[in-house]
Amino acid sequence: MEYTERRVGDVVIVDLEGKATIGTRGPTMLQIAGDLLDRGERCILLNMAEVSYIDSSGLGDLVVSFLKVSKRNGQLKLLSLDDKHRALLEMTRLIDVIRHFSDETEAVNSFDTDSSSSSTGSRS
Repeated sequence: MEYTERRVGDVVIVDLEGKATIGTRGPTMLQIAGDLLDRGERCILLNMAEVSYIDSSGLGDLVVSFLKVSKRNGQLKLLSLDDKHRALLEMTRLIDVIRHFSDETEAVNSFDTDSSSSSTGSRS
């Protein structure tokens, strides 16, 4: 998986590209989140717009990343889920746990208004 980082205020936006699958070259979502946490980042927005496929391994990475960030008093949220990724999160019921947004500005602003890192719910 390829990625680039951008910053808007305290939020690090990670623009992901490629497949989140077992055996894919490059870092996994879990490795990316771990590196950001190690650098002291606590507000992480994963932009899924260019993620073409997520298998069970990629889904597991997402879940563990979310838990790892939450345990370190951070927040991990998703941006730009396409219909197939939204359906996957609905099927696994993660849609009710990991906040997601279609609008980047709304997503970034949500970090300022959340009172805790354990907030649940969704926005589309």
